[in-house]
Amino acid sequence: MASDCPWHARWSLPYEVVSANVALRVGRVDQLASTASFLRRPASGYTLTPYAFRWRSTMSNGNQTANDITDEQVQKLLRFVEDNRQKKRTVKSHRGDKGECWSLPFKALIEAGADKPCQDCGDDALYVWGRRVDGLSLASGDIIQVEGVATLTSKDNARTLDFPHKHHSMIVIAVESPGADGPVVKVAHQWVGHPVSYDTVRLGSKTGAGVLYFYRPQSTKK
Repeated sequence: MASDCPWHARWSLPYEVVSANVALRVGRVDQLASTASFLRRPASGYTLTPYAFRWRSTMSNGNQTANDITDEQVQKLLRFVEDNRQKKRTVKSHRGDKGECWSLPFKALIEAGADKPCQDCGDDALYVWGRRVDGLSLASGDIIQVEGVATLTSKDNARTLDFPHKHHSMIVIAVESPGADGPVVKVAHQWVGHPVSYDTVRLGSKTGAGVLYFYRPQSTKK
């Protein structure tokens, strides 16, 4: 899934949209439609961070910030992740599951009493984890969804994390710093043959055509 608009604006003054069909909110890009090409850098000293964003639907209740999971639910989610990491487990969601990346946030949401992705709504819906949020608003308990082939660099630039498959799901454990080129975040993830582990990555270091989506889990409605 290639990005149609590989820039996320970080300034709060007007800028020029070139070849675009975008939805704008005062001061920053809210959602970028799939027909947008790029944003032109202003003439003077504002910066752009190379995230790749694209519009994507959320859960049916995902537009209501009041329904974000509570701090207590976040702590339950994080404890579930840490318990499995300490015990070097691979989290599995169903019979025959080999420990895919998707299973970790799915089971963590169940543990926290939060909404889960719809499993009967098509492939795309499986990777919608809640309400879409801006990458600069990430917090503990949020979920990062990598769609398409991408590479991220570790916090110390010592190594790269390659995501060669169509999908990869990670849970934000902590946001360590805003970073010079985008947030530096500690994430938890797993994949087949690799138990739950932590990595600290620079989101602004992303290369490749893959797109990063950021979701805030939602409380299950009674």
